[in-house]
Amino acid sequence: MYPVISQIIEVLDRQKVDESRLQALNELSAYLLGEIQKGEIPKVNFICTHNSRRSVLAQTWMSVLAESFNLKIQSFSGGTEVTEVNERVIYSFRRMGFSVISDELELNSNYEITFSDSVESISCFSKLFNDEANPSVGFLAVMTCGNADENCPIVPGAEKRLPIKYEDPKKFDDSPLESLMYDARSIEIAAELHYVLSNVKTNL
Repeated sequence: MYPVISQIIEVLDRQKVDESRLQALNELSAYLLGEIQKGEIPKVNFICTHNSRRSVLAQTWMSVLAESFNLKIQSFSGGTEVTEVNERVIYSFRRMGFSVISDELELNSNYEITFSDSVESISCFSKLFNDEANPSVGFLAVMTCGNADENCPIVPGAEKRLPIKYEDPKKFDDSPLESLMYDARSIEIAAELHYVLSNVKTNL
């Protein structure tokens, strides 16, 4: 694990999770624990409208934290529309110690996000939730934004659908608070997933 990311994870262990969020987070823990106890590798697809910000943050942190807790969990992301991964998310990842390499396409670049020299990089690009890169059956759909939650009431192939919504950092684009709020949203998502996976690890 790269040093800055390791330091962030140590801090996450002391982060408090808002009580209003616990029911949904505990449901996520229970799903993951149940799959592992059945001998399965859980698959989670984080879904928001554009697959450009919140779902990418969640996919990446789930992969990082699963590795940190030594849990086998497959993490994916998708949207109800295809756009591109927002460059502000990439800047935030880099500020947090990730290595990010892009294929530098003019539209919808693919980003290889690396957090450890011994773990395969995470491939991130904007895609539909049912893209061939994502699982088609036997997965949990986590809806990370209200728009996707409302407009995608049924996710074909999902065993379970769970809304865990986050405020969109887009509202701070091109403002003096932009970097601060993107990093804050990233840490919020990481802290909640740390809580989830800590519960899973404790109950195995």
